[in-house]
Amino acid sequence: MKRLLVMAYNWFACSFVSYSLTYASGDMGKNIYVNFFLSTIVELPTAIFTATILDKTWCGRKRGLTFCLCMSGIFCFGLMAFKPGVKNALKLSIGLGGKMAISAAFSIIYIYSPELFPTIVRNVSLGSLSMIARVGGILAAFAKTSVETSPVAAYLTFGLTGVTSGLFTLMLPETLGTNPPDSFEDLEKEERKRKSVRMKTVKKRLSLFFSKKDSNTEEAELLVESQEEDEL
Repeated sequence: MKRLLVMAYNWFACSFVSYSLTYASGDMGKNIYVNFFLSTIVELPTAIFTATILDKTWCGRKRGLTFCLCMSGIFCFGLMAFKPGVKNALKLSIGLGGKMAISAAFSIIYIYSPELFPTIVRNVSLGSLSMIARVGGILAAFAKTSVETSPVAAYLTFGLTGVTSGLFTLMLPETLGTNPPDSFEDLEKEERKRKSVRMKTVKKRLSLFFSKKDSNTEEAELLVESQEEDEL
């Protein structure tokens, strides 16, 4: 249930922020046609960027999605710094940065989501999440009006949606290098194994803290256990 709720909010956020920034592109630069064209074309390099980092152990699905969602929100916060009605290249660049970040998140979430759910419900889960994303798209239709009425409140809403969804992603497991569960039983076994590794890591850290030992051997064991937790 936790995975479903978090991913549902993430899909909503991706759709809402992505379409909102597209609709609000006329508020960023002086030429509305150039703005819209650029907000669309920036999605191409994000596909290359996503394909490059997604299978790297230092990034993976979880870290990549968290980073992209949070960055999209931060760029939206940056748009709040401009006075209402101001349109220049700097504001357009910040808006395009947010669009690139949320587009990358959208690319990652299509790969990450199926890996989180068992095979028997994978299709249904992905279809349900896609349906929830349409709700975000519907609400994004009001982005242009909200930006014209109160740009600070509008960009604050976009930013909070992106950042909170990125933080919620930290609650999910990393799926890079793991086999997707085939059934709910496999999912429960995976969760129990992950909790066991996490508890061992916590106990080890507490033991090191209270004993105040700084042994290189113990630090190496802690590092290995942390890496095992990330791989699960």
